[in-house]
Amino acid sequence: MIKKELKKIKSIYKDLDLKRKKNAESLMNSAAFMAVSMMELEHIINLKGYTEEYQNGANQKGIKKVQMRLKSIITWQKNYLSYVKQLDDMLQKSRRTDQE
Repeated sequence: MIKKELKKIKSIYKDLDLKRKKNAESLMNSAAFMAVSMMELEHIINLKGYTEEYQNGANQKGIKKVQMRLKSIITWQKNYLSYVKQLDDMLQKSRRTDQE
């Protein structure tokens, strides 16, 4: 799935000039990983929800929000958007250089 996502991302940024494309490789790899990871985490959240049962001792039990799932997806979305923004900026600069 990551390879498929990476291929999609590379096709979007295919017009990067050679220098920027080399610098963008790690961003593209990270963005592909993050996109697939977010899809998997969203799938888990859809299956299991945002809550889970807990039991602390014999008499303490209940339902709590699963903070790690929520925090993870929020953090990953921010990181993914940051990677895409950097790639978009590189593409804009590359196009300006081509026009000049």
